[in-house]
Amino acid sequence: MRHQRLAIYYPSALCLSLMLARGDCAAIVPSDLINLPVLPLAASSIIAENSSTSEADRLFQEARKLLSEGTAESLRAAIQKFEAALPLYQAAGNMARVAIVWDKIGYIYNTLGEKQRALDYYNQALPLRRQMGDKSGEAATLHGMGNVYSDLGDLETALSYYKQALPLRRELGDKNGEAKTLSGIARAYSDLGDKQTALSYYNQALLLFREVGDKRGEAGTLHGMGWVYSDLGDKQTALDHFNQALVLRREVGDQRGEAATLNIMGQLYSSLGDYQTARFYFNQSLPLRQKMGDKRGEAITLSDMGWLDFDSGDHQTALSHFNQSLLLFEQVGDKKGQARTLTSLGLVYDNLGNKQKALDYYNQALPLSQQVGDKSYALLTSFLTSLALTVEMSL
Repeated sequence: MRHQRLAIYYPSALCLSLMLARGDCAAIVPSDLINLPVLPLAASSIIAENSSTSEADRLFQEARKLLSEGTAESLRAAIQKFEAALPLYQAAGNMARVAIVWDKIGYIYNTLGEKQRALDYYNQALPLRRQMGDKSGEAATLHGMGNVYSDLGDLETALSYYKQALPLRRELGDKNGEAKTLSGIARAYSDLGDKQTALSYYNQALLLFREVGDKRGEAGTLHGMGWVYSDLGDKQTALDHFNQALVLRREVGDQRGEAATLNIMGQLYSSLGDYQTARFYFNQSLPLRQKMGDKRGEAITLSDMGWLDFDSGDHQTALSHFNQSLLLFEQVGDKKGQARTLTSLGLVYDNLGNKQKALDYYNQALPLSQQVGDKSYALLTSFLTSLALTVEMSL
């Protein structure tokens, strides 16, 4: 119907072009078709709108393709494509697609470790999705925000977002989404120290991921469960879970996840005193994280390598790794990571006999640990500060 209407107005459009050249229309087009002052304009608006939407859709699909590649370069390029599509969708009044674009950009910034920028976009997507009654989109954005706060160490806030997302996903029958949110809740409880509750949520997530055939999600859950078992001291069960996760992550081509599992296996072997095997895993993890542009992950691996150096007695290399790690944690705004690395730096200087420099780092670390609710490190840093002060005063 739209194409038929446009065809009716074609002679008038042709006439206008010929008028410029000949100054005469009446001889070419009947007067009843010439005297249509408004409708051709409406038609041109339709054409412009269709063209604008088509361009936005093209940019959107290109952005999705770049997003799926997962490298730092492709993710940055995806942001540019999404940003270019955004005003076109806004102009066309396609607010559903606007919300999706905001959510996607938020996801990418979180993946790149730029947490505050991620929240900026998620906070635009969330009210729009609620306004439109898009419960599936609302749940996805709530889950994404939970992930950001979990990464930042604000675990209570993370849980509040996950627990808003979970009933929505259950209401919609979205088993894959439900599994992802259960896994996010489990991770938060694990970081809070409630390991049994974490395992309960992980086991629920694992069953659902296997039911829907999501190997990537299954791998992430096995990784999380391995972490919990490691914290509980059951190293062999932890290794079993990590090895299952590693196989699946390589099978599906999840290099970001592969790097995370390689890193935690390095942590486990380091805790067992097998420094050579630990270094083997860290040296596989680090280049993958650098390749993927995962700055927060890179910071974690560098910090773990710093601890390995410290335990091996190589204090200068430990300082180098911790300083690189601190810079990256600062870049991505991870205050929990900053605080822990500052404490690590203080401990190295403490062991080198430089008590004043150690105190400087402890005094920077303590308020950050308290701010993000990292109770275990706040207690550790407070104890180390008191110990260093006692030694300093006795000198």
